[in-house]
Amino acid sequence: MGDVDHSSFDPILEVENVTVRRNKTDVIRDVNLVIHPGEFVGVVGPNGGGKSTLMQTVLGILRPVSGRIKLAGGPPNSRHAFGKMAWVSQAAAHIPKNIRLTVRELVSLGLLNHNNWFIPGRSTSAQTDKAISMVGLSHLADRDVNNLSGGGASTSRDCTSTCGGSRISLA
Repeated sequence: MGDVDHSSFDPILEVENVTVRRNKTDVIRDVNLVIHPGEFVGVVGPNGGGKSTLMQTVLGILRPVSGRIKLAGGPPNSRHAFGKMAWVSQAAAHIPKNIRLTVRELVSLGLLNHNNWFIPGRSTSAQTDKAISMVGLSHLADRDVNNLSGGGASTSRDCTSTCGGSRISLA
């Protein structure tokens, strides 16, 4: 694979020297990260290594004790960053077995936002189908999510964050 020249793109996410403390313990310390549009980045590490803490801090749920985070050029939870990020919680991995939801229905939930939450009848099927196609699940679109393999179910959950048009997706 060739290197991508990012010199003409502003970063979509910048994390500079971020330290987060929970229960008087530094969970993450002096973390630095820069992500440009179009990049795919994986955060890996052991259980308790601070991955979820980092994600929650990027989302603005937790506040760092030091350092700075810029999302799309502004701080998390700012008006500037509003609508530019989507997140799929770890809890989304546990859809109760008595809930019947197709891949298409699940992915379409990613299109709900502050502009269309209460507008009945708004069709989002083209966007949903495009997102499902992008991740290679078109053949499973009408299958119950609970009847998919682990990888298919995970991909369909992660797809909910890509179909809404956000500039960054955390899953």
